Amino acid sequence: MVARQFIVHHKDSEFPIDYDTDDGFEVLKFQIFSLTSIDPEEQKILVEDQNLIMTESSDLESISSKLRLVSINEEQAEEKKEKSLNQFVKSDEELARILQAEEDALFFQQYRASENSGEFEGRVRPYVKQVFLYEDPVRQEAARKSVPVDEVEEKALVSLAKLLETRKGRCGEWANCFTLYCRAFGYESRLILDFTDHVWTESFSHCLGRWMHLDPCEGVYDNPLLYEKGWNKKLNYVIAIAQDGVYDVTKRYTRKWHEVLSRRNITTETNVSAVLSFITKECRARYSSRELSILEHRDQKEIEELEGELYHKIDNSVSLPGRQSGAIEWRLARSEMGSNGSTSLGISSCPIRLCVDSHVKNIYTALYLLLLQFLDNGYEKNEIVKILATLKKLLVDLRASPFKERRSFINFTLSQSSDTLMTCIEGFLASISLKGELENDGRMCVCLAGDPVQTSLALPVAMDAVDEIANNLTRCWLLYKVLNDQMHELEAYQLMSANDAPERDPVDWIVEGSDDGGINWYLLDKQSSQLFEKRFQRKTFKVDTSRKSNAFRFHFLSVRDPKMQSRFQIGSIDLYTKEG
Repeated sequence: MVARQFIVHHKDSEFPIDYDTDDGFEVLKFQIFSLTSIDPEEQKILVEDQNLIMTESSDLESISSKLRLVSINEEQAEEKKEKSLNQFVKSDEELARILQAEEDALFFQQYRASENSGEFEGRVRPYVKQVFLYEDPVRQEAARKSVPVDEVEEKALVSLAKLLETRKGRCGEWANCFTLYCRAFGYESRLILDFTDHVWTESFSHCLGRWMHLDPCEGVYDNPLLYEKGWNKKLNYVIAIAQDGVYDVTKRYTRKWHEVLSRRNITTETNVSAVLSFITKECRARYSSRELSILEHRDQKEIEELEGELYHKIDNSVSLPGRQSGAIEWRLARSEMGSNGSTSLGISSCPIRLCVDSHVKNIYTALYLLLLQFLDNGYEKNEIVKILATLKKLLVDLRASPFKERRSFINFTLSQSSDTLMTCIEGFLASISLKGELENDGRMCVCLAGDPVQTSLALPVAMDAVDEIANNLTRCWLLYKVLNDQMHELEAYQLMSANDAPERDPVDWIVEGSDDGGINWYLLDKQSSQLFEKRFQRKTFKVDTSRKSNAFRFHFLSVRDPKMQSRFQIGSIDLYTKEG
């Protein structure tokens, strides 16, 4: 045994660790976890003076005491960020070719485009009148009354989406309805008019500091290249229309600006800019100088954003679907099925988002500490199950209460629980952004401790985790589903004991069958007090019940020595069915 003290540097902090080298590398990683909250599996430990990475084979007695901790996730995030920047910046040569193509398109546009701006203005002005209807207090109140506000607000905040009543209609009706709802609930929103016959919505995200694409008809958000890349649309003019003005936002929806320019031949670019500027001035006539200054600043920021994104490379790793709404024949006629030609009528999926949810790790860490307390204090299995059931009921009650006012009680007597156990339970509540407060009658009242959205996010995870632990304590089961749902009559099955730990052998179990793929189950066989005398021993059991099934389930109810080891293991399971 060698007692050592390591100094672990992580970011701007250092942590002294007293360590016994006989404990092994894994114990060191868990000690570091207790100080830094960096999961052992995410740790990369560097020996500073010797320029090497610690592994299980490292000599813990002779290495330097100065260590540096790096989170693998943080390191990968930095590498990904650098790679992403390099990926999306086009080469000088490629950029030069695109700029030359744009210049050529503008040159030829003057011979094809009309000098008359009347047609372009006639396409835009009717929609200006439309968006002012969204500001009508009567219409907004009618929209608000049709929505369960508390439920919508919670789900919108949690999933970053809006809930609307399912209905049928053209894309214009969807967008008009959706934009009205956005305005009714105070979101800065504008109607987006695509001259190639589509309409959607944009809403300003104060969190992101920019306008965000929302297509209620397709169920897709924040993916502006959906139309050009997914639908293979040949865009020309995409105009944003709001109560404070009209804007040409075509560049947000294309990475082929030089091709789009060649199709913008209703009028010249100068006329487009002049018409939009004139209408915007009309819309802003009633605004104060301070409001105008704020709008002009945001306009300039958006112009810079659109110009900056225009020459980024397309991220080919993101797959965008063809149009999902409308009849297949109609979509085929418009050539909007996308490059994969999919004819699925389902709603397109939202873009894949990589989420790192700290509350998940916090919940499982808190439950792990709670289980350690059960083991250290010799709790019986039935006591543990009762406590978990109490926690589950608490979570169910909290989940059913209004998300901004969650409140319930823990219904077991605190005097029967140790202070350490209650500390662990309070830690579990904290992982869900909840806190416990003692009432005069000795009960613990549980209520919100922070952002209610964090609790909304964490509650389903916590409920599943408690269920998972409770199920593992009370039973173990294995499920077999037959390929292609073929029906078979089980004649016999064979179990083989594992290579070690006879105390983990099953002794009691039941076998069930299902003829509907696992929805409903019926008993096929039941065994009790079965013993395996040796390792790798095979035992065969005949099934007397004659019934065809396409799924089979084994419920293992107890092991050979539950006091010594509650875990279960089996070497193999073989099923034998009757021919024909």
